[in-house]
Amino acid sequence: MVQKTYLVVHGQEDLEKHPNVLGLLVRVDKTGMPLKDEHGDFIPVSYKTNEIEQGDQVVYYTTGDHMIKGIFEIASDRLDKNDFRRVKEWKHGRIQFVIQPILEPDVGVALSALIPKLNLFRHLKNPEKDYRMAIRGKNYIRRLDPHDSRLIENALHANVESGRVTKRSAPSRDQIMTRKYGSHGEGSEHKMLKERVASHPELLGLTNVQNVDIEHPFISGDSADVLFEVHRDRYVVVEIETDYPLPGCYQALKYRVLQCAETNENINSASVEAVLVAKTIPPEVRNVCAKYSIRPVLIKS
Repeated sequence: MVQKTYLVVHGQEDLEKHPNVLGLLVRVDKTGMPLKDEHGDFIPVSYKTNEIEQGDQVVYYTTGDHMIKGIFEIASDRLDKNDFRRVKEWKHGRIQFVIQPILEPDVGVALSALIPKLNLFRHLKNPEKDYRMAIRGKNYIRRLDPHDSRLIENALHANVESGRVTKRSAPSRDQIMTRKYGSHGEGSEHKMLKERVASHPELLGLTNVQNVDIEHPFISGDSADVLFEVHRDRYVVVEIETDYPLPGCYQALKYRVLQCAETNENINSASVEAVLVAKTIPPEVRNVCAKYSIRPVLIKS
């Protein structure tokens, strides 16, 4: 199952008082009593609440200061009414989940600074002026696409104080490049082929590409030559080889598993594809590709 990311709007006091629990509002009648559906479950203010599952991520935005405070993981299923982890002061006025921080810098990010780049508000005539009205206050919930998720994550990373370790901390890009290519750096032929593939996904038969990342870094300190984000939450990791390509099969296999882990997928998920691009593909290389579902693509020049 593809990991989902939601923008959730809350009051500043909710995060300060209860940083480990997310409480989503429910509908009430005229007397203030919570409304229930035919199954006896509370009806959430936002229908998106029913989509949220354990393992999903929440971008936590607080009203008042208009700041994105961090990214949290939903660490539990919806808490039962008798669960000891529930916040008692909310009583039955909230649908509650346990959350844990993934990326929570000491200083948050002003949402206004990201508005021009976010796809979420592109439907507005004047996004920079109208986004606050669109959010409509507390308990606004919207699912974010991969572009917006990464944009917010990068902005939060930039605000993490030097030396602070977070769950998703990774080596710097310079460190990864040195580890991958050695002190002499990347060869010119490899770099040219990599940039050509990144600029022309049609060479791999890809369409509806939403984002391209060259030397995509993983937490492990590895990096894929190219990562394509494709329509419908699909990913394609690409390994480029200009000489003997057999080691590239194993690199592509590793990157596929790492990407599955990064998106909380099963390692055999059909949502993540591995591609080996090489100038020659001998029979033994094709055999390894076939055995481990790596798609070989021959580009001679």
